Amino acid sequence: MTNFSMNMAPCLNNLVKDGDFADEESSEWTFEKTVPESLATREIEAGNPYFASSISGSAMQVVRGITPSTLYSLSVNTRGSERQSDGQDRNPTGYIGVIGGGVDFRVYLSDVHDWKEQKVRFRSLSATDSLLITLFGVTGKLDFDDVLLRREEEVIDPDELIKNGSFNQGEEYWQLLRPNIDAKAQIFLDDGNPCILVSHLGSARQSVSVTFNKTYIFKFRAKAVGPTVGATGGRVFIRSNGQGSIDQSLTVTNDWVNYQMEYKVPNVGGSDFLIVGLSGGALASGTTTYVDEVSLKLKV
Repeated sequence: MTNFSMNMAPCLNNLVKDGDFADEESSEWTFEKTVPESLATREIEAGNPYFASSISGSAMQVVRGITPSTLYSLSVNTRGSERQSDGQDRNPTGYIGVIGGGVDFRVYLSDVHDWKEQKVRFRSLSATDSLLITLFGVTGKLDFDDVLLRREEEVIDPDELIKNGSFNQGEEYWQLLRPNIDAKAQIFLDDGNPCILVSHLGSARQSVSVTFNKTYIFKFRAKAVGPTVGATGGRVFIRSNGQGSIDQSLTVTNDWVNYQMEYKVPNVGGSDFLIVGLSGGALASGTTTYVDEVSLKLKV
């Protein structure tokens, strides 16, 4: 148990067994070494046990009793150091993997030296009844501790019109478009938090039912990353199926910015739904755009 953890892993609603590696005789984890030089073992420091890995050493556990279509959070404390198990010095890298019943993602780790909590929220799918959790050290040496998986209480806002606006359900409800071979439109984990990544004119879109002559408040947060601060990155737009649209160009800030706009739905051409679009910048811009917490609500 790391000092950082504050006793998280033994939590009563933790679905991972022996998440703090305290049980010396535990059979819950399977340790694997891919080559003789790999490291995959339980270590103890100042009385605190943890899992240590190097050169593609791993620990795996199958977690059963997963409820379909349910929001979960996974947190793991990690620490890295340069000295590999073969004596060479390499930057510590690796990942935390989760797979099962259609769920399939990795949280990649690099430049982690002091103990740090890695946390991600995700939704199980209709076919998910178990998950395989993998702790994997690639280069350098990575330590893992306090593996905690638990169900999240989900608060549903009845006034919210955008579905899966925080991308906790992956791509669900969003149409991802990639108009050219370089275009990107994909779910991205930003420090463990899911968001949408779009670049080179890739985009994500969702249709939302609305009411004529009503005004709606549109909010989102975005981060445009590129070589030149202030340059044009991606854009976010609302377009009615009749007439009218609003368009917010995103400039490169290399940091998250909150945006808010208002839009009145015109009563022309049967404008009873809106298309919300999140689009990446042109290929020549060299920018990548990240968008999260997309929200559309009726103004009252």
